[in-house]
Formats: sequence, structure tokens, C-alpha cells
Amino acid sequence: MKLKPQKVRFFLLLTVVSFSTSTLATLQDTIFNKAKDTESINSLFIQERKISVLPLPLISTGKFQFHYQEGLLWETLEPVQSRIIISKKGIQAEDNFAKTEIKGSSQLGKILLSLFSGDLASLETYFFIIIKGDVNKWNLLLKPKNSLVSAQIASISIEGKESIESIYLVETNGDSSSLKFISSRVNLISEDP
Repeated sequence: MKLKPQKVRFFLLLTVVSFSTSTLATLQDTIFNKAKDTESINSLFIQERKISVLPLPLISTGKFQFHYQEGLLWETLEPVQSRIIISKKGIQAEDNFAKTEIKGSSQLGKILLSLFSGDLASLETYFFIIIKGDVNKWNLLLKPKNSLVSAQIASISIEGKESIESIYLVETNGDSSSLKFISSRVNLISEDP
């Protein structure tokens, strides 16, 4: 029996598409399972914020801590000291003068906690997730599917290896933030025998 060239091409295309979809699903599972197994992350960060009305970017540095039960602590050390605490209760900002709860921040808090804790189901309620790369170097592109999120965020790109190494956020108004995590220390949840 002789196969027609169109059938052979279709079969090869179907095989390639099936394999690549399966591989990306496996990579997504690997990334999010690794995040679920993370107890804590301690890191230094450099943030470059580009605001459309300013001629130069704003650059800040500081410390970042994530604990799967407590949430995120974002402590800016330079140029101005401040702390942002993100938990399931919401977002609080602290500086030398006051501690303020940021109203209406619960959705952003959920998104950030979902990202670092590997809560794929929660992220998928807000974003379409496009994945590229392999376990040695991966990229997640998050595109909003929720109108409340898309009113503020155009996209979020996350790159990593063992854990998240950088985040690039583009806002709908054209402003952007680039975060690079340096000297990250990742502790996995220990399994008791």
C-alpha cells in the first residue's frame, strides 16, 4: 500500500504538534510542581521601573522573601526604604512613617502568591499561560483573560531555571517594571518519613 504525500505530511505534522504540546504540558507541570514544593525563597532584587512621563527609569534594590505559609515580603533598601507585605489578607505597605493597608489589592496579592506558590489553577483564572523553553531555562508569558486584570496589566513575562529569576511586567498605560532576583536561596518543603 502506497501512502499519499499529503497523508504523510499530515501525520508528521500531527505527531510534531502532539509531541510539542505534551512536552510543554510536562514542562508546565514541572515548573509549577517545583514551586509547590518550595517552602521559602530569600533573594536580593534589582527593579527597574520605566514610567512613560519620566525621562529615566527608576531603579531600586532590596531584599525579597517568600514563605509558602506567610506570603511575600518585599523590602526596598535603596533609594528609599520601604516594605510591602503580601499575604492572603491583602497587601500592606510600610515606610519609616506608617503602615498602610492597600485597599482593593486582594486580586494582585492573589496573583503574586499564586505565582510563587505554584497555584496554577488560580493563575489560569486570570491569565492565558504561554510557556517556552525547557527545564534548564523556561519562560512563562501571562496574558490577561480577566477584564479587571487586563485593565491594568498588558502582560507578565517570567523567566527561570530552578526558581523565578526575573519578572517583566507591562502595564496597559505603557509603563513597565523589570525585576531581577540575585543570589536566590530556595528551601524546599521537607518531607517527614
